[in-house]
Amino acid sequence: MKTKWFITLALLSAMAALATPIKLTVRPKGTNQVELTFGPVATNAWYQVLVRTNGPDGHWITFSDFLSGNNKAMSVTTDLGGIQGLTMETLKNWTFAAGDWNDSEGDEIPLLAKELIFRTDPFSSIDPNGSLMGDGWSNIQKLQSNWDPFVWHPPPGPQLSVSFHPDNPSARKGSVILTWQLYFYSPVPDYFLIERANRTMRPMTNRPPNFSPMYGRPGWQRENPLVTGLFELAAQVPGKPGVRNYRYVETNVDTLFQPLYRIQAHYSPPLHAHLAQVNAATIRETMLPVMAQPTTNGYALTVTHPIPYALYLLLVRDKSNPQWRASGYFTSGTNRNPVYLHVDKKGMMSDGQSPIAMPEVKFLPEVVEPEFTAGWGEDSDGDGLPDIYEVLVTHTDPDNADTGNTGILDGYKEMTGDGWNNLEKFRRRVNPLHPAQPPATIELIKPTGNEIMQAITPKTDLSCELQIEVRTNGDASYQPIEQVPLIFSKIMNFRQANEHKNFDLRISWQFAESKANQDGSNPFDRGQASFQALASLMERAGIQLAEAFKANLATNPPLSRSDTSNQMAAIMHSYRQGEMDKGAAMEEMMVLQDNQSQDFYGKVIDQYGQPVVGAEVAVEINLAVGRSSTQKTQTDANGLFQFTGLRGQSLSITPERRGFQIEGHGLGLKGLNGPETNPNNRAIYTMWKLKGPEPMIHKEVSSRKIQPDGRRFTVDFLKNTITEGTNAAGDLLIQIQRPPQVKPRGKYDWSFVMTAIDGGFIEVTNDDYLNEAPESDYQPQYQMNRYATNVMNYSTRQLYRTDRTFFLKSRGGQVYGHFHIMDLEPDYRGMAALQIEYYINPSGSRNLEFDPARQIQ
Repeated sequence: MKTKWFITLALLSAMAALATPIKLTVRPKGTNQVELTFGPVATNAWYQVLVRTNGPDGHWITFSDFLSGNNKAMSVTTDLGGIQGLTMETLKNWTFAAGDWNDSEGDEIPLLAKELIFRTDPFSSIDPNGSLMGDGWSNIQKLQSNWDPFVWHPPPGPQLSVSFHPDNPSARKGSVILTWQLYFYSPVPDYFLIERANRTMRPMTNRPPNFSPMYGRPGWQRENPLVTGLFELAAQVPGKPGVRNYRYVETNVDTLFQPLYRIQAHYSPPLHAHLAQVNAATIRETMLPVMAQPTTNGYALTVTHPIPYALYLLLVRDKSNPQWRASGYFTSGTNRNPVYLHVDKKGMMSDGQSPIAMPEVKFLPEVVEPEFTAGWGEDSDGDGLPDIYEVLVTHTDPDNADTGNTGILDGYKEMTGDGWNNLEKFRRRVNPLHPAQPPATIELIKPTGNEIMQAITPKTDLSCELQIEVRTNGDASYQPIEQVPLIFSKIMNFRQANEHKNFDLRISWQFAESKANQDGSNPFDRGQASFQALASLMERAGIQLAEAFKANLATNPPLSRSDTSNQMAAIMHSYRQGEMDKGAAMEEMMVLQDNQSQDFYGKVIDQYGQPVVGAEVAVEINLAVGRSSTQKTQTDANGLFQFTGLRGQSLSITPERRGFQIEGHGLGLKGLNGPETNPNNRAIYTMWKLKGPEPMIHKEVSSRKIQPDGRRFTVDFLKNTITEGTNAAGDLLIQIQRPPQVKPRGKYDWSFVMTAIDGGFIEVTNDDYLNEAPESDYQPQYQMNRYATNVMNYSTRQLYRTDRTFFLKSRGGQVYGHFHIMDLEPDYRGMAALQIEYYINPSGSRNLEFDPARQIQ
């Protein structure tokens, strides 16, 4: 590992404890580059290479990340620059590791970072905003800054504001008020030091000749007329627990020249013990005697003569299992006084672990005549294993990340060839020197529901996958449940827990890859370990059932709407009777929806009712399971089209043709009750045959100073104004009426009246096109009333900030257009507010087809 020419390390991907280890080779290349080769890797996944200086003071930091391709291994060349101290000459003093940089738990902390940087279970969740050391820097900030999360860093400084206040307008002296605030996550300091630097006037020495002091030559730089002195201590303000906002007032201050102030928070960093030398002998010397006293729910422990400020790992062994196993972490106090702990009947710490916590284990037996000890809990070489554990259990070197230079970190070595590495066995409290075995096979003859539940509960904290075999009707042999998936619903029916089943079961287990929720959280509502064990089996059986059900439907004609409804009702009945699992029932109902007949008959016409010939019609077939698909056809000489033989949950129909437009709610679909179409009852789609755009005005006009007392205001779209009074040259008169005094968000009656000037308007419906103004049927006035008694949640923005659009005829038919009331507020800071967007054709044409390129400015 420490040769001149190459360094080889490996890191087991945190995604799977049973996966093949990632082997990383680091080779020097050129004068300042290294070639990184590592694999195997998954396709299209992010990987990170970490580096660490050798020795107890090192910590893992990010070096470079890479996105894998389709190959099983990666080989990349990258620069060494960017990390202080990492050079070609010091390369042999650094350790490299590679692993999965996926964030499976969604907490912003990748798997590899959890395992090596934060020293925790990769499938547990870490609060990214938490702070292990309580120094105000969050976990995610330290990760992004490449800081050791277990080292205290000075918290962010307080935010200072300074304001000067003369004693009177003509006085030079006065007071200064200093206010500051602690950063949100910062701890409270011991005290704050406030320093002041006075400023005095000095004569100018570079004043240009023949120029008054107010002016200077071009390019001439005026001197700073003030001289700033040295900062001196002005005050010391103590920090107060729970207080984040502070204030300090100083009197008799020169408010003309205004001294400079600065503030510093003073903290007493927590002390942390270190060993002068790390080896097996010095680690053994840290071992502490622990006295255990039985209690009703475990043992009360007394740890004697600890090193102050040290991180310890508590270990336990007992008469039935003489191998040491981890119980939990604790930190000693400020002196060598005893530390008092409590463990449960399994010898495990549940409370008080800090700053690292071991994951919970559920299936350890209770200890018999236990013996406890505590030793050095640091990981001096960064291999993931605490030093005392390496000395007492794995017998690896606590100061060498790869004992024996095998190319694999000690934490990821597999000592017994069972697929489980040292680090995973350490977390699950399994002996790393003995091969792990899955739970023994169990045979159940005509079992009850309770017996099945007990048998499928795993008996190990290592990740296992459940295998169930079934024997029915007196058959001589068992067969996997995947081959008889209908039995699965009967196994899962626990409504008659003591009723014997009419089949036999053989329950077995095999080790499987670690997955999320390994920390003990339960993805099932029923909250029992047996249901966790059934997860993958349920998935396989559900897939088997769904595939068989889907294949059966595919060989038969598509289902009518009534047939689909009847079969879904039958599935729901089976589920309620306990004859079918919920997941399988949902899967079958979605498959049924995807097999509904979706024959569709339609017709496309233009705004004049004439058929649109040659329109391309696309249908998107939407499925509940799987991806949607698309088919296309064209309308015939009568504008007709149809799609037949389709299966799916629903259809989305879109006609298109050059020179035509289709828009609006429902795409113009009218006169049908749902999608039940036939050759004699077709869906009608109306497209707009475009004439070509004309020059138009498109703007917004608004006012927030409308008097809401009923007085008139004129809206002039051509001038883009809203003015008080009646102006015959305008387009609209608007009036807003409400009580003179109203409470914010209060309830009250109000009204809005809109009157056309020499014209009228028509409110637009959902399916109307806005391409042409109607020829007739214009109304001279529009009125809206709102009453307090009818208003449940009075928010004016919610009430009228809706799609209210009107066609407009104005100025005796010389102006046509359409406008949209975007905002109408009867109470806006004591006034009323109105905002309108409009499109106007001032030529007298009713054509409102708009092209931004022909917009009138």
